[in-house]
Amino acid sequence: MSKAIQGAAMIAGAAALIAGAALTGGADLAVAFALSSSWGSSLMGSLLIGGLSMEAGAIANALTQNRGVGITTRQTAAYRQIIRGIRRAPGVMLYESTTGGHHDQYNYIIVIAGHVCEAIENLYLDGRQVFFTGSGPGWSVRNGIGFGGAAGGGTKIGPGGAHYNFDTLVYCEPRFGDQLDGDVMASMTANDPNWAADGHGNSPWCGGCTYVYLKV
Repeated sequence: MSKAIQGAAMIAGAAALIAGAALTGGADLAVAFALSSSWGSSLMGSLLIGGLSMEAGAIANALTQNRGVGITTRQTAAYRQIIRGIRRAPGVMLYESTTGGHHDQYNYIIVIAGHVCEAIENLYLDGRQVFFTGSGPGWSVRNGIGFGGAAGGGTKIGPGGAHYNFDTLVYCEPRFGDQLDGDVMASMTANDPNWAADGHGNSPWCGGCTYVYLKV
């Protein structure tokens, strides 16, 4: 039974109790109702609250069923996302920082899935696909699909016909969940020394997770 139907039934039950209380009349019935008023009020309140909660949950679920393409978010304790098949998936920002002489380089560690993935096909920033140079640091080919490294490809046409160019402005390096224990992405460490093993041997590596280092 759906939440909407359960919620409606509970609200209807509370309404029936209210109607029943309103219809009780006469001295004998009044005594009976007075003795059970505490129980009845409690029951009506429970049914109303439960029913409204069910209806609210059903509405929220309906609104998010077809919410379109997800976007990368920042959460303190996110669930590990499971990806089945091929789909455009959002990620969760695990770490972020600004570096560079003018603090104009933004570094992100973004977890995409809590398991091993066969490949990452594309990267989209604000709905615009990033095209890579196809060689050099950060570029990798996995199961026949190339991904990562420095952006290239010149000017492209994005959503609504707007032109954009990510050349030299974007760098992305992937890990696919099967990285070795203690693997720390050296490209990230080179740009942000805080992303490195501490003096106790603890390394900021994302074991078993598919993730990327993104610099923009």
